[in-house]
Amino acid sequence: MTKGANSKQSEKPPSSPDPANAEAPITMVTVSVKWQKEVYPAVEIDTSQPPYVFKCQLYDLTGVPPERQKIMVKGGLLKDDADWSKVGVKEGQRLMMMGTADEIVKAPEKGPIFVEDMPEEEQVVNVGHSAGLFNLGNTCYMNSTVQCLHSVPELKSSLTE
Repeated sequence: MTKGANSKQSEKPPSSPDPANAEAPITMVTVSVKWQKEVYPAVEIDTSQPPYVFKCQLYDLTGVPPERQKIMVKGGLLKDDADWSKVGVKEGQRLMMMGTADEIVKAPEKGPIFVEDMPEEEQVVNVGHSAGLFNLGNTCYMNSTVQCLHSVPELKSSLTE
């Protein structure tokens, strides 16, 4: 045997005795996962599957959708397409998950309408009175005073009687 052929033999992975089971061996790693105040012990990771499958497992445990999960592994965040051999997860290691199980708040279908943006007729209907006096140059102080007095319930009721 030559030197090159000998080194190639040592690089080969060990062959499986069963030729029908020619796939890579399934390696299961058991870890614990901490999420909020709870710890989930004995969560098994199948390292032959992508990390997204592990996130789906955590979804079943916690109710946090995989797209909202951030899993902290020693050295950074676990990506959906990461390689488990490069992540370096060890037996008994504690992983930390961040994410909320609550539904994402949806934007309102119709935006808020401010009273100032309504036509004057709608303002009278919604507020109960018109906006005030028209400004004739220097009447703004009197206009604001009348508006303040109009909001006093006792004065308003005595004037309407």
